[in-house]
Amino acid sequence: MRYVQTFAMCALWLMSERIVLAEAETPTAGTIVGKSNESRFEAHLTPSLSWVVRHGGELNVGTYRKATLPRLTDEATARYSGAVKLAPTLGLENYVAGLPFATVETSDLLAATKLMLNFERANVVDDMDVTGIECDTGTLLHEKDQARSDRHYLLRHYQRLNFTGRLYTDKKPTLSSNTDGVWYKEALYPLIEPFDQKGTGIYAFHYLAADKASDTWLYLPQLRRVRRLSSAERSEAQLGQDIDLDSFGGFAGQVATFEWKLLGEKSVLAPFRVDAIPVRWSSEPVNYFVDAAWEPRPVWMIEGKPRDSAYVYSKRVIYLDRETYRIVSSDLYDNTGELWKSWIGSYLFDRVPDGGNVIVSTAMIDVRAGKRTACSMPGSTSGEGAYFLNEGDTSEGTYEVCQSTTPEGCEANHPVHPDRDNSHRLPMRP
Repeated sequence: MRYVQTFAMCALWLMSERIVLAEAETPTAGTIVGKSNESRFEAHLTPSLSWVVRHGGELNVGTYRKATLPRLTDEATARYSGAVKLAPTLGLENYVAGLPFATVETSDLLAATKLMLNFERANVVDDMDVTGIECDTGTLLHEKDQARSDRHYLLRHYQRLNFTGRLYTDKKPTLSSNTDGVWYKEALYPLIEPFDQKGTGIYAFHYLAADKASDTWLYLPQLRRVRRLSSAERSEAQLGQDIDLDSFGGFAGQVATFEWKLLGEKSVLAPFRVDAIPVRWSSEPVNYFVDAAWEPRPVWMIEGKPRDSAYVYSKRVIYLDRETYRIVSSDLYDNTGELWKSWIGSYLFDRVPDGGNVIVSTAMIDVRAGKRTACSMPGSTSGEGAYFLNEGDTSEGTYEVCQSTTPEGCEANHPVHPDRDNSHRLPMRP
């Protein structure tokens, strides 16, 4: 009995100590997380962020701000989710629009799968065209912990067309001309820079059938040929930069081709919210992060292991925002279980209609090779950068996220789109 009492007292002491430590480790707004205090705040850092901080990075902690899903997504979820069922193939039955699952119990054995299916459909637009995307790739750490840019990429378009789950423009919620049975089609084309890859493009079909692999084609103008990429090749970085196709938006693979596990919930620091575009980048040594406050975000930690043995990564650990279903960051591991890469995204919420948001920057950090790629959507140097969302068959419902302070400035700055309705363009700098 005495041993039991002693054990109980020790357990209570450890619990009290753990509570004190947890409180001490919570960074407040204005805190600078760096080498000297990284261990104190480690509970709020992903493994990759701990690595960055230990190598000279500093994170300026900001204030948490509540975020929400788009209004029409919430309305569609309330209207349609009750009829949705998860098929044995991990596809969706009776899905129309909005989140497939209005609530997900963490005790559910399929909770992680359902959360990832919600992620796929939480911030969907009917159609999208992002122009003037710019990326820089280079060394992650150089002399005296400084990063160095080696190559600049300029992409003219990223375009996406959703065939189901449409909420904004006719036809909705489903396009009738879906003979290919796709969920959405996307294209990235053409590359303008670097010069030796000019004209390169990527085109992909993502299907409604959960057990049907996505079709992805890579056009290489230097060889005058189109190359089809396998599902495993979507996990490989293409064209000399560090971001694989399955990491677009944090995760763009097929949910059904992974085994998902919910690891838990926590709060992590992230440059989640930016207030203007094009984004401003931080100074060295972390000039691959946006210049934004690192906000504590409530996340689910979700582990995904690929079923395909040829897949490059052994697993992904995704930090999924619990308010918006946006991916805060995603850590990628090699076949030995060691951290290999990390994807981090930032989003614009202010002045986006319907309470929505758009992704405006991504960074992929390769800690093993000491490389990184950072992308701004749109970029700042080409003069062509813009967001076009929900255009439909006509210009009605179109709005553009541009780089000017007025709609008139948008039109003056973007003559590359003379046929588009400028009255719906959003000024992105206050």
